Amino acid sequence: MKILVAIESCADHRRYHQAQRDTWIKDLPKEVSYRFFMGGSSESYYVGEPWFRFDEVCLNVDDSYRGLALKTREICRWAYDAGYDFLFKTDTDTVISVSRLLTSDFASHDYLGGENADNLPAEVGPGRIEFASGGAGYWLSKKAMSIVSRGRPEACGEDVYAALMLREQGIQPVWNQGYRWKPGATTDSAISFHLSSALQKKYTPELMYEYYQKMLDTTPRT
Repeated sequence: MKILVAIESCADHRRYHQAQRDTWIKDLPKEVSYRFFMGGSSESYYVGEPWFRFDEVCLNVDDSYRGLALKTREICRWAYDAGYDFLFKTDTDTVISVSRLLTSDFASHDYLGGENADNLPAEVGPGRIEFASGGAGYWLSKKAMSIVSRGRPEACGEDVYAALMLREQGIQPVWNQGYRWKPGATTDSAISFHLSSALQKKYTPELMYEYYQKMLDTTPRT
C-alpha cells in the first residue's frame, strides 16, 4: 500500500517547511512518502528549479489563496498518476501525531477526516455541505483521488471543492474526531490539528515545535 502525505503550501510558506521536517515528518515510516506542494511556476513540478528541495513539488497552477481548489485538484492528479493508494492532504501549519494518523482506519474509507460544514457559495447553489477540515487534514482513497483530480474547480474553498466532487459521485465523508479544526487542549485522542485556527493567532514555526512536543507528551510510550 502506497501512502502519500501531501502538504498543501505556497512559495511564501516555504519558510515553514523546515519546522515540519524537524518535528512530525521525522516520525513517518520509510514506506510513507511526503511532499510539499506549491504552485506558480511554468516548470513541470520541481524540474529546472534548483532552489527547490527534493520534497517540494511545484505545480503549474495559481499559487495564491484563490487558486487552492485547482491546486488541490492537481495534487490529487499528481498522487494518482504516481500510483499512490491513499493520500492524506494537510497544510503547512498543521501538527500531526503520526502514530495515531496511521492507525485511524483510513484504509477502510474513501474519504475520512474531521467534521466541518459551511454554506455553499452562491455560484454553486443554496444549502450547506459537510466537508472534512483541510486544516486538520483528510484522507482520500485512490478512487476519491481520481474523482477530485477530474473535477471542475468551483468558486469555493479547496476542501468544499473536494467534498462537492465526491458527493456528486455518492461519496460522503466519514468522521473521526481526532482530526480537529479547533482542538483546544492536546489530548491522547488528537491525531492532528491546525495551529493557526486552534490558537486564533498568526502561525509561526516556533508553534510547530511547541505543539509537537505537547503531542509527544500525550502519546503513550511503547
